Amino acid sequence: MILSVIFAILMFGESTDQLHTEALPQEIACAPCNCTKTADEDIHADCSKKHLDTIPSSIPSGVTHLMMANNALTNLSADDLHQFSQLRYLDLSKNKIHILHADGFKGAVALLWLNLHGNQLTLNKTTYPKGLFQDQTKLGVLDLSRNTVVKKSSYPDESLGNLVSLHTLVVDGIENCTFGEGFARLKNLTSLTISGRRGYCSIYSLLNESFIHTPHLRILDISKCKITDIDVGSFSPLKHLDTLDISENEYLGFAKLGESLYGLKCSCLRVLKINRIMLWYDIGVQLTAHQLRYLTCMHVKELYADLNRIEVVEEKAYQQVNSVEVVSLNGNRLASGAYLFATNLLVNLRTLFVSDLYESVLPIHSSAKTVDSEMFDFPKKHVSGRPEGCLPCPMSCSDDSLTRQTLDTVQRSNSNVLLNGIEWNITSVDGRDRTNDQRVITILLPPNMTFANSSNSQFNYDVFEIYFGKNRVQTLDLSRNMLTKWVGPIHETQNLEFVDLSNNFCRSIKPTFLKYASGLKILNISQNYLAESLENDTTGEIFINQTNLEIFRISNNVIHHLPPHIFASLNKLKVLDLSWNMMNSWVVQISQMSSLYLLDLSNNRFEGVPKGLRDEIDRIMMVRKDTFHIRLKGNSLKCTCDTLEDMWWMLEPYVVMEEVSDTQCTLSDGTIVSLDNLNNLVLELHERCKTVIPLIFGATTGLILFVSVLVGGIIYRYRWKLRYLYYTTRRKYRGYQRQLGEEDNFRYDAFVSYEYDDREFVVQDMRNILEQRFGLRLCIHQRDFMVGEPITANIVNAIQSSRKTIILLTPSFLASSWCDYEVHMAKLESIHTGRDILCVVWLIDIPDTSKISRDVLDEIEHGTYIQYPADEIDKEEFWQKMKAAISF
Repeated sequence: MILSVIFAILMFGESTDQLHTEALPQEIACAPCNCTKTADEDIHADCSKKHLDTIPSSIPSGVTHLMMANNALTNLSADDLHQFSQLRYLDLSKNKIHILHADGFKGAVALLWLNLHGNQLTLNKTTYPKGLFQDQTKLGVLDLSRNTVVKKSSYPDESLGNLVSLHTLVVDGIENCTFGEGFARLKNLTSLTISGRRGYCSIYSLLNESFIHTPHLRILDISKCKITDIDVGSFSPLKHLDTLDISENEYLGFAKLGESLYGLKCSCLRVLKINRIMLWYDIGVQLTAHQLRYLTCMHVKELYADLNRIEVVEEKAYQQVNSVEVVSLNGNRLASGAYLFATNLLVNLRTLFVSDLYESVLPIHSSAKTVDSEMFDFPKKHVSGRPEGCLPCPMSCSDDSLTRQTLDTVQRSNSNVLLNGIEWNITSVDGRDRTNDQRVITILLPPNMTFANSSNSQFNYDVFEIYFGKNRVQTLDLSRNMLTKWVGPIHETQNLEFVDLSNNFCRSIKPTFLKYASGLKILNISQNYLAESLENDTTGEIFINQTNLEIFRISNNVIHHLPPHIFASLNKLKVLDLSWNMMNSWVVQISQMSSLYLLDLSNNRFEGVPKGLRDEIDRIMMVRKDTFHIRLKGNSLKCTCDTLEDMWWMLEPYVVMEEVSDTQCTLSDGTIVSLDNLNNLVLELHERCKTVIPLIFGATTGLILFVSVLVGGIIYRYRWKLRYLYYTTRRKYRGYQRQLGEEDNFRYDAFVSYEYDDREFVVQDMRNILEQRFGLRLCIHQRDFMVGEPITANIVNAIQSSRKTIILLTPSFLASSWCDYEVHMAKLESIHTGRDILCVVWLIDIPDTSKISRDVLDEIEHGTYIQYPADEIDKEEFWQKMKAAISF
């Protein structure tokens, strides 16, 4: 198709250019405005932001679109618009209009859209005189918002009643929010916006007679109106209402809202928005079945209740909203409770938003052994779709897909599978016994849900075996949480197509985690710490079942290298993102990815395109006729004779360097150049290298021989002196350096980070001297960690509760992943609080210092560390230094 279009343009270029020229708008003289005539013969006059106080006489009488916004008009007289009989769109917003003549709009008989937003028009019969809109029988949209509101304002129903074609009205909310008899003539009025977001709104109370004369409304927006009370029958006339937005009325609350829904119990309400109707400081907010009891009589499909500080949802409330398909509970404070395991009662739910929660919602670390079924209070039989007092409705809006048989089945599954699932330490799905570290958690999801977003919800736990029950979830977003360890397996995930687990501070992923997620097409595990797990996956077990994966993002995981077969099963991959890592070499096999289109290696440490990578890409392109896209910006690319072969490869016709203008390389003289003109750069470098390489080779060989002889002679001549200097330097160590930081109240003076093999030094020496002798308080994990809390949480609590963190540096310490985690958390605490909290104690000599982590090395080189002495005579000075370092 694209080739055909290009061919047509090439063949008929002249005629195409001629048609394009004819289709361009033609300018018309109408100073000081800008007027154009379109191909449809419409005339647009843009007079906005011209500081005009009258409508210019230069505007053509045949104008169809007139923009007069942001000027200085103060009134609309009888002669201003009479000549514009073809005017359809008029924008008078953001002027200073406060007077409208009774014949102000006379003659504008074709007007379809009128905007008076942001003027100084008072809502009363004087400002909007009778007959004002008598010629506007075609007007469909009218915006009167953000004008002057006084206490005795009233809606001018006599003048507005002439707008028989009006379907959309935007107006300010007044204290006496009642739409008079004149609105009864507006049979087409279906959308009414009285929102404080768009204009001014101070309704306070909605009355039973507020909407009596607007029965045809389908969309009603009364958000941000300071509503505190709603009469029970306020919404009764609105039987055809489709969408109700009553958000941002913080003094309303769920109790009053529930009462107000009585009037809508037999309506066609489909979308209900009740975001932020609770005060920002409310606590213990519970969403109950009583508050939602009238929803059962409706057919609500979408329910939005964001930012309401909801902590608990009563389980019976699910029965009141069994028709809902979209639920949004973003920004609430959902706490642990049995209601979380009863969401499968929402059998029609398709989309769920529960992101940005205040705290974690799943009680993964609960110590409960058994669960009393009474705490769930599940109904034994199907309950009628109508609550008490909800009479049969005389009208029907749509069929509810929830059947009695479906609900009965779901409730039976709740009373059986759910309870077994919560008894986590009994058996797993496959019937095998599990230890406490391998609990099987059963979470029965809504059976028809396809989308779930629970990002940034403060989930903080390790993910072990989970059984989701039968479900249809295809998209799952758990990004920006604290899921620090992924073990699995996660059962019933074969329908998943998109999973986002980015930014979870995860340090480990096991081969069992994605065992059943065979249908995945998009997987994002970026911004974690998965380097160790991925670098050790030499057989490709972690992603062995992701044979349908098409887009894979693993950026920002501190990866240095990847094993050859890690992606062996990803034959359908199209996009592979490995950006923002620390890779400088390539041995990964990707030639089996015949559809791979984009490889993102930006912001790594490559100096060129490794030969292994080039060979893999060449094998892919042997059976393809299209192009291969690669990103290399942000690397340490070299444009020298050594990388000339890499640069020649970049010029291959099937290679597309993306963002090439932002990709730079360094020449041999240190000059940094862009690869924007890669072709010329390669040719210049090729000519230079033809003469330079032999010369460099000869000079280098001679220089190496000369230096070797010279260095050998010097070493032999001064061999004894060099040996003396070497052993003298080894005996030197850094002296005590005073640590900086504000004095504060801490539970402990120091948290001791050590490996189990070094416990004798901690238990005997440190406790006896630092605690019993010097009176310091030490936090020792074997003694002071809270039972039942996760280890990760105990570590963070200990660091934050201690003035200092002491690192006992030994070979066994370097081999411990938990010790490494403690150092990392202490480093983060130091950066976050600005306190210098790390104190390194070099307890045992370490033969291979290359194994010391970067954080510890940085502290040793630039901070403070204390060497444990071998001589008894020096140990008293060591303990005094320890006391000073901790107490300062």
